[in-house]
Amino acid sequence: MAEVQSGLADFKAILVYDVSRWGRFQDADEGAYHEHVCSRAGIRVHYCGEQFENDGSIGSNLLKTVKRVMAGEYSRELSVKVFAGQCRLVELGYRQGGAAGYGLRRVLIDEHGNPKGELSRGEQKSLQTDRVILVPGPEEEQRVVERMYEMFVDEGRPEREIAEVLNGEGHRTDLDRPWTRATVHQVLTNEKYIGNNVFNKVSFTLKQRRVVNPRDMWIRAEGAYPAIVDKALFLRAREIVDARSRHFSDEELLDALRGILKRQGTLTEFASRDLTDSTEIGPTWLGRLIIGLQQLLAETEPAVVVGQIQEDLPDFLEIRPLLIDMLSFIERKAPEQEVRDAAEVLGGRLKNLRAFSQYRAQGGIRDMTIRRFSSRTHRLDQTILLEHLKGARSYKRIAGYFTSSLFEVAGELLDQIPEVKIVCNVDIHPDDLKVAKLREAKMIGRWNERALEAEALLNRERYRRLDTFLQKHGQAVRVAPDNVCGFLHGKAGVIECADGRKLGFIGSMNETSSGWQRHYEILWEDSSPEGVAWIEEEFDFLWRAAKELPRAVIREVHRRGYRREVFFDELDDPEDIAPAALIESPLYREGFSLQPWQQGFLTECLRHYSNHGIVRLLLADEVGLGKTLSLGTAALALCLLQDKDSGGQKPVVIFAPATLCEQWQTEMIDKLGIPCARWETQKKVWLDHDDRVISPAGREQIGRCPLRIGVVSTGLMMRDSLEKQHLLGLRFALVILDEAHKARSRQGFGRDAGTPNELLAFASAVAERSDHVLLGTATPIQTRSEDLWDLMRILHRGKGRFVLGNEYSRWH
Repeated sequence: MAEVQSGLADFKAILVYDVSRWGRFQDADEGAYHEHVCSRAGIRVHYCGEQFENDGSIGSNLLKTVKRVMAGEYSRELSVKVFAGQCRLVELGYRQGGAAGYGLRRVLIDEHGNPKGELSRGEQKSLQTDRVILVPGPEEEQRVVERMYEMFVDEGRPEREIAEVLNGEGHRTDLDRPWTRATVHQVLTNEKYIGNNVFNKVSFTLKQRRVVNPRDMWIRAEGAYPAIVDKALFLRAREIVDARSRHFSDEELLDALRGILKRQGTLTEFASRDLTDSTEIGPTWLGRLIIGLQQLLAETEPAVVVGQIQEDLPDFLEIRPLLIDMLSFIERKAPEQEVRDAAEVLGGRLKNLRAFSQYRAQGGIRDMTIRRFSSRTHRLDQTILLEHLKGARSYKRIAGYFTSSLFEVAGELLDQIPEVKIVCNVDIHPDDLKVAKLREAKMIGRWNERALEAEALLNRERYRRLDTFLQKHGQAVRVAPDNVCGFLHGKAGVIECADGRKLGFIGSMNETSSGWQRHYEILWEDSSPEGVAWIEEEFDFLWRAAKELPRAVIREVHRRGYRREVFFDELDDPEDIAPAALIESPLYREGFSLQPWQQGFLTECLRHYSNHGIVRLLLADEVGLGKTLSLGTAALALCLLQDKDSGGQKPVVIFAPATLCEQWQTEMIDKLGIPCARWETQKKVWLDHDDRVISPAGREQIGRCPLRIGVVSTGLMMRDSLEKQHLLGLRFALVILDEAHKARSRQGFGRDAGTPNELLAFASAVAERSDHVLLGTATPIQTRSEDLWDLMRILHRGKGRFVLGNEYSRWH
């Protein structure tokens, strides 16, 4: 990929066996992105083992999306199975993982438990039936381990001091390195020294973020190996470590620092144990500053430490006397000119008058009102969002974009907040908001811009959370029309914490998981009353101008959360097939639906199919009422029903005037998502909806339409032609004749008066060869009323012959 992006690639194509070999990414869009990068560089990606051509068509893109999702799901399922197998082996007492550690050795055993030999570092077992266990190492190492516990528990020595003792005596770790506080801590806290086999302490699932698991998630087999350390001694060591691992706040550290300053008169010589018994000072900025000073005391590189302190130091610091004393120590400790320059910069920040304008002499601390964050240095979701939403009373947010992915970040916390208000964009013009139906359609259209099949599959759980949230909080989300402020680029919010404090924040992130977790974003937190009031004033203005989320959108969220795909044989009622097929068509994705009279025609089609097994209907709507969509929807439902009942697939043909053929093709793909082929009379080829040739040329090709549905001009049927003969040699599942009133008996005088015209004769003949026939015409018919009987006779032809009764019926 680096060669492709740099333009240095000396190849024009990449051959991939199948879509899953391109990469089993957890985010299907990641695989699509890499392929897009190749495409932009003019490099084709060919999937050799797939049954589709990677040509950018709708079908190929849809199949790739599904297969990418399936590849990611396969890797997730495999991860679960492998993890379950590892847990089972751990419970049986077998070692899973890396090196044995100091004082222990790995031994290989066969399937009967017989030892086969000791494994050296880096050596792996070669047989699948072999297993690995831990055994005590050399006696000298065992005695060193026991001595570590005695020094820590009985003598009260800290881990750093224990490491210094071991290094002074010439002992080395199992990696042949000097002992450090961290390596000593590892020995003092690992249960393998009391014979326990412990697994799943740390997770690194599917190459995501590394997390430390709580102890109740650990997989443990007690007494799996011989113990080196007495269990009671180990538990006493753990109690000491747990007590020392408590993190201290800035306030607690400041109190300790003041105590040292009062006793010693200076902070130039101190150790962390002078502050607390904790082995971890804490993840606060002050804790990092103290750790930096400790590193200086230990003769660590002064320039590196000063640079790190500068980076971590806030702009407006609070503790003037303490930090000035620290600064003087840094200057004495770092004589080099570059370090002295860095110290002067640090001193300038400390002595900045703005930093101490609100300094309170009695407490040594001033209230901080503004804090600055970026995703480069902080986890914004953890530092700001999740931290302050715990137990919050209210949450008000100017969101820019709001998506259901937010519930991956803070779903449980949002559910528990009594008052949540979010105002966001939806790209709606104010004129559209005046009409409720159109407003719903516009919003549904925005929601459905992404491929819904993959979206609902990947994000089903968060849609369920969003559905539960909307049901509980009512109109917690509103959308702002364009006329109020154009597009909502400003993002801000106010959180009222559990103790009544209010925190305002302004940042670049949208109300999405990507905004809070993935993208580069910056954020300012402002706790001043005037800052919070200013944000609330902006929010209140937008909230009043915004419109409620329509019920149609809320219903769509619910549908996505509980969406499932079904097979034909799972639908017993034929009337369920049409709604299931249409619900994710472009028409419904854009927020529109069939009009009542269109639904009525579809219902009549289904009733005829249920009662007679065949459908022969004439649709005579007025101009402009959407006959094309009515007939197209009926075609979709009838084809699905016939496929379900018969299992075979016959072609469907639509006959329409030449001026309407392209309109038919466009409406079928744009409204129903059904691709149709259009017969090009002059070139004798089939064209798709993008006017691309999709068949060989030749008159005989009219009988070999590459798609299920073909659209043919009725003008071709007005005269004798080879194409007519080919069509009359086929059998159809459905024939649709648009502008059917042009098929009628000849009028006037002479020998041909009263005989069928060419179109009527052809329509009658082709109706004989079709299972279902639908005729469309406008009303009123602008010819004689007797012409209506010609249309009835077309419907009567072929299967069933029930439209006009039997041959002796008076309707003839």
